[in-house]
Amino acid sequence: DERLYLSELASWMLAVVQHHYEAAEAEAAKTFVSIGDGKPLSRHQLEWVIKQPYERTIALFRDTDLDDDGRLALPEFTNFLHPERCLAARRRFADKFIREVDRNHDGLVNLTEFLRGSQAISAPGEQWSAQEFDFKSEQAELRREFNDQIDLNHDGVLDLDELMVLLDPRHVSHVIA
Repeated sequence: DERLYLSELASWMLAVVQHHYEAAEAEAAKTFVSIGDGKPLSRHQLEWVIKQPYERTIALFRDTDLDDDGRLALPEFTNFLHPERCLAARRRFADKFIREVDRNHDGLVNLTEFLRGSQAISAPGEQWSAQEFDFKSEQAELRREFNDQIDLNHDGVLDLDELMVLLDPRHVSHVIA
């Protein structure tokens, strides 16, 4: 009937994300060979690849250097170019988010902390900056999202494990709000 169900749209969007992952691997493979002749890359060989402050480059390099040998093999380099794929980079973002918004220092983010902290969310690999929206007009929607989609175990707080699940770009919450 030339109309889409939400489930069809969600499936398509998740397929697009998967395609992005596959394209990222192909892009990384070409770049990897062109700058490193197929050999693991050193931190210094990567300086021209990304345009981030040196400290962020070092942190991302360490996050993606899984075997800690000071060089990036192709799978590690793919994660370096696309930190949203990298579990360690997402973990660093999640830890930072919790540190920044956890006012009572219990290691968890309650609804009030989440509402305050939502003003400062950005995705892994992006600069940490405020989202552009009118916070008061969005508060009801953020409250609903926290209760329905973000607090996965419905205990009233967001823990590190819940945040890590939600930061995966392949999670269905990124296509269904």
